[in-house]
Amino acid sequence: MKNCLIIVFIFFLLSCTDNVINYEEIMCPDVFFAKNQRIYISTDDPNTSFENTYNAKINNYSLQKCILNENDFSINLSILFMISLIEKNEISLINLPYYVALLDEQRKIIDMQYFLKTDKLDYKDLNVGKIELVDSKKIVFNLSNNYSEDYSILLGFMIDKERENIIN
Repeated sequence: MKNCLIIVFIFFLLSCTDNVINYEEIMCPDVFFAKNQRIYISTDDPNTSFENTYNAKINNYSLQKCILNENDFSINLSILFMISLIEKNEISLINLPYYVALLDEQRKIIDMQYFLKTDKLDYKDLNVGKIELVDSKKIVFNLSNNYSEDYSILLGFMIDKERENIIN
């Protein structure tokens, strides 16, 4: 009976050990802005053809912490968007669809994630039609291979052909 009790005790002791996840804080990768997707143009009114519009530009970013786990890589990213109101009409809602991609050494996409920054506006409170919006997120990228210091991050807006023709 005593042997049985010792075996059960050892079994419980082994089954209750911590599963420690090894993570490492690493130097954050370089961040680039997509050349043709750094500016976004939109309208508050879906029935118009970009007449009552605002445009946005990805202006700056901040990486706070970069953590590497076994199968993933996480970052704390803040993006500064500069919004310009083209028309002096009231725009009540701004939607900024953007992506964050992790690129490998050959600039091939490893993982890409999509986000939507939405903000309600009261035009009466705005100064000269310029607005600064910040979106801060913790983003976790899935890694299939080992992380490399040559990886980079790409930021850009999701733009359709109509917006691309207007911008260019």
